[in-house]
Amino acid sequence: MALDQRKRQRKLEKKKAKQRANQAKERHRRQILAPEIPRQMVAVAAHQPLLETHASSELFTAGIGFVVVVRRMPLGGQLAVLFLVDAWCLGVKDVVVKRVAEGECRALLERVGENFPLQRVAPSYACKLVAESVAYARKYGLAPHADHAWAQEILAGIDPAECLETFEFGQDGKPFFVSGPADTPERIRAVIATVGLENMNYMVQAGRSELPSIVLDNELADFDDAIVEENVIEGRFERTPIDPNA
Repeated sequence: MALDQRKRQRKLEKKKAKQRANQAKERHRRQILAPEIPRQMVAVAAHQPLLETHASSELFTAGIGFVVVVRRMPLGGQLAVLFLVDAWCLGVKDVVVKRVAEGECRALLERVGENFPLQRVAPSYACKLVAESVAYARKYGLAPHADHAWAQEILAGIDPAECLETFEFGQDGKPFFVSGPADTPERIRAVIATVGLENMNYMVQAGRSELPSIVLDNELADFDDAIVEENVIEGRFERTPIDPNA
């Protein structure tokens, strides 16, 4: 009896060890296919089916808006990458990455569209718009948001050459920089010094105003710099030239 009991015990231990090994493999698989870090999420989604692409319909009249790329995630759900594009000056100035459950992406797009009306566009349009906005800003020495370096991977496999649209960045033939409440005097001076006073127009905020924001799953994502000229509150802005060397 004692021998049989030891055999059963060893068999049970082997079974438990196999279960633990399988659980470890599954955890590892999920970590790879369903990561929590935005950069890793984009790397995974970039190889998954492309579901839809959108762009702000008023981007070139308001000066700022979103390009949104949505792909499927391998273990379910979807990943939306939102590029905040400053079409007048800075190119891609922010990136938001949101993983949503099946059926929730529409609500996300509707929330974004409340302040930045969206229209569905071809993938090549979205890809070309992001790439050319970055190229425009770089022409004046302005780098895109740091997250753009890895976030652009969500556009993998899309050929911007298929888009026949032409985009006109800047305003009146030159960059138009609009500062936001989060822009420090140092940041403002840096932008102006980089582009050059003679090469640009600009509008500097002298005080804080209430500006559009969107709520993403209880996270308040403020885009305080999304200022358009018609939203300017009298007395809160000034056009007095800033000395970049001050």
